[in-house]
Amino acid sequence: MTHSPILSQKQKAHDLLTKIKEAVQEHPGKPNHFRDIYQKKPITLIKTFYPRILWPKKFRRIFAQIWLGKAGKKVIITGPRGGGKSVLMGALGFSFWYLRKYSVVDMGGSLAQAKIVYGYFSNIVYSIKAALKFCKKDPLMEHTESKEDNYFKALPASPKAVRGPHPDILLADEVCEAKDEIVGDALPMVTSSENPLTILTSTFHKIFGAFQEIWDQADELGYTRFSWDIFDVVKSFDPNIWNDPKLNRLIPDLDKLKKLAGGRIGDPEGWVRIENVIDAWQGKRSIDWFLVEFMGTRPSASGLVNDPIDVEAAVFDVLEKEVYSYIKGAETIGGIDWGFSSMTANVVFMKHLDDVKVQLKNRNYTQVASEIIIEDACEDVKKYCIKRYYCDSAGKFENEAFKR
Repeated sequence: MTHSPILSQKQKAHDLLTKIKEAVQEHPGKPNHFRDIYQKKPITLIKTFYPRILWPKKFRRIFAQIWLGKAGKKVIITGPRGGGKSVLMGALGFSFWYLRKYSVVDMGGSLAQAKIVYGYFSNIVYSIKAALKFCKKDPLMEHTESKEDNYFKALPASPKAVRGPHPDILLADEVCEAKDEIVGDALPMVTSSENPLTILTSTFHKIFGAFQEIWDQADELGYTRFSWDIFDVVKSFDPNIWNDPKLNRLIPDLDKLKKLAGGRIGDPEGWVRIENVIDAWQGKRSIDWFLVEFMGTRPSASGLVNDPIDVEAAVFDVLEKEVYSYIKGAETIGGIDWGFSSMTANVVFMKHLDDVKVQLKNRNYTQVASEIIIEDACEDVKKYCIKRYYCDSAGKFENEAFKR
């Protein structure tokens, strides 16, 4: 069997390029030679050795502003789901860890979320021979330490995890998914650093909370805001797609999506197909849902029964709340508010002494499938012997599923 001469030439060229890249990383007598080359060109470094990460124009601008210090010491970023926030955090974290030898903590709304950012970081490390040599040993599952003792560590948003480390940089991803008090506990961890930097990112999954408050008060709190939407990371596409007769018949409100695009026709380094965005628009639960998930905007308060300001004023310290235990045989009821913009509340009440009603349990869900919520409610029915559940009538299909 003979090999294709074209393939052979391509393979030879690839092998030669690999050897050149490796040779550039080796410089006897000058251990920092390779790092010095890329000190002012971190994006070039990553693009050269880990080309899987794509760099749309909006990404490059935000990265550069943060890397050059023009964004200040505190940054808050909002963007769409799947829009590359974790990729950007991983690339920034690697650059600060390797090129500037800073210690970095990567905190996610959950450990699984933190591991996503850490995964991008470790993939870059493994793709650069000089960076791998910079490590004391191969990157671990959640922790990498250099020979110069700076580290990159993935942490969950938990009280115990955020109290220990004192890094130079805090990367907090999907902050909306973390409890507000934990976010508050985590922010001071960079205070003792000579080069402190805090970067908070999230999609606006909730109407109010710590992330939302910081975003609203960014100027007063010293944060620089950055944001992008799905059209900033879409692949280049033919704008004539908006005039496709078949699409316009299938999707009568396609013109509204075109307006959201604002004349943009994608980016050569984008990764999202415009067809996928159009499919999402066609199958959207609501326009508000699409704006949150794909445009990175804040949920509207128009569908709420109470004004968010009034709700916030009614919040009390959970530590001061009296906790009641279930009394077997006591009358209990449950209630579900299917909510607004995929935010659901599930509560259980019990008739206590002197006909006083007390709350036994309260669960709040964000972007959680109704099947899971119903499963939790069924467990409560069994545990607390609930005879009646009051469900939000707006959730017609969810209520039918609950009955079954």
